This record gives sequence, structure tokens and C-alpha cells, in this order.
Amino acid sequence: MIKLVAVDVDDTLLNSQGKILESSREAITKAISKNVKVVLCSGRPYAGVKKFIDELALNNNNQYVITFNGAVIETGLHVKLLEKCLSAKTYEVIDKFSQKNKVFYNIVNADSQIITSNLNVGRITVTQAWEKMPDY
Repeated sequence: MIKLVAVDVDDTLLNSQGKILESSREAITKAISKNVKVVLCSGRPYAGVKKFIDELALNNNNQYVITFNGAVIETGLHVKLLEKCLSAKTYEVIDKFSQKNKVFYNIVNADSQIITSNLNVGRITVTQAWEKMPDY
């Protein structure tokens, strides 16, 4: 008996246009009807998968999502169960390295906020900020 199904979001759940594959939608709906836990897994933050959580009716505390490549585990209603993020000390090391070597960087925190001390943000930071924006 299957009790849990974990599904990667990009290139598995979604087609090349970023839409949920109909076959995936049907399989997930069927799994939920049989009381199977469905876990969306992604390198994205919660805000980057919220739209799909809602579309698949996973927006409750009985379904789960793993974001940031496993660093954050939470319910479909954004209740954090586990969070393994960078410490403030590690952030300071990254920041000092960035300033010393004139390298652009950004960090996305568990609340989907982009953090950087670079005043002249690079193109990649702007692109990532756009990609992480929620659709709601």
C-alpha cells in the first residue's frame, strides 16, 4: 500500500511551459482520494511552489512540501516543520568573501525573501528575484 508520494516540481510535475502536466494532476488527485500523502519537492522557496500547492489542493496541514532542496520542510499551509538554513555567522563569512572579491551574491531565506548586501545587484539576483515571486 502506497502511503506517500514525493514529486519533484521542475521537469517532473511541470511541462516546459511551467504548467502542471494533466497526467500528474490526475495521479495526484487519485492519490489524495486514497489518503496518500503528496509531497512537492523543489529547490524553490515556498512562494515558488505556492501556486501549484493551491492548484493541486495540497493547501492544508495534511500535505507537505520540501523546499530549498531539502533545507525546509513544511505543511501545505506554510507551517514549518523543519528548517536547516544558514547561520548568521555563515552569512557574514559569505558577505565578507563577496565584498573582498567583488562577487555578487544573494541568499533566499525561508520566507522567500532575497537578502544581499550588494548595493549594485547583478543581473542574476534580479532574475532570481523575479523567478521567486509568488503568483498570488
